[in-house]
Amino acid sequence: MKNAYIFPGQGTHYYSMGNIMYNKYHLAKKIFNKSNKIIGYNIADIMFNSPLKDLSKTINSQIAIFLYSIISFYLYKKKYSIYPDVVAGHSLGELTSLVASNVITFEEGLFLVYNRSNIIQYIKKYNQLDTQMVSVIVSNNNDIKYINQYIKKYCYNKSIISNYNTPKQIVISGIKNTIMNICEYIKKNNFSKYIVSLNINNAYHSPLMKYENMLFIKCIENINFKKPICPVYQNIDGLYHTDPFIIKQNLKKHMVMPSLWNKIIDNMILNKFYNFYNTGPSNTISNMILKISKNVKIYNIADYLF
Repeated sequence: MKNAYIFPGQGTHYYSMGNIMYNKYHLAKKIFNKSNKIIGYNIADIMFNSPLKDLSKTINSQIAIFLYSIISFYLYKKKYSIYPDVVAGHSLGELTSLVASNVITFEEGLFLVYNRSNIIQYIKKYNQLDTQMVSVIVSNNNDIKYINQYIKKYCYNKSIISNYNTPKQIVISGIKNTIMNICEYIKKNNFSKYIVSLNINNAYHSPLMKYENMLFIKCIENINFKKPICPVYQNIDGLYHTDPFIIKQNLKKHMVMPSLWNKIIDNMILNKFYNFYNTGPSNTISNMILKISKNVKIYNIADYLF
């Protein structure tokens, strides 16, 4: 059976993450120490010892999740000789998937994640937009269509469905007051009883990230994308790609376009991928996949390494 390696996005971190792998595996220690030198500060110490509120800062959490996921991938592949037939990353995780598939080097991946997180935090400091993200689990799959119609009619350019995670779970990003109106519309029409505001004050995967995206594109342009060793599924279209030029062009739109995670998993299953290897620090992405299909086998790598 064909193997799909999955790389998670922001929000999957936890206090002391990576500490066990650092102490148990020489390769992990080597990569952490190398990363500290590249970015110019001790991210390992922040991951292992800092309070969760410090680790949760964008400039720390994105790098932490990237490092944990790619190191887990290297360790598991080496220990069990299970190589990827395909890769995909949820949101931020797409950058990790590009390293795993050799489209970019580890150093280039770290460079992109470091700059992505710093750009987001820097722009937010000076951006006056009051933005928000909410997670919504709808009662019926068709409800998403009506929510989307309402957003396009009344909240155009101010809010968007930014993540299609499962058949019933979406994330909406946008200006806070329009998000409130959308939530009222959802409640009024009984489309959902589960609406949760995420602890994120940015509008990821929406046009409201256009300034961050412009700066991020400049970072991407400096890197030579290579042909992947296996197909890479990407967030903006839910399809797999092997042409490095197309992969690069897609990544340039990554921050301002919705993440079509549900479509990625559906297409993987259509292409006979049933073994999924979650490289991340939590089971969040595994649970998403199981809500899309029960006919798959998911391996949470941490259970086998630590």
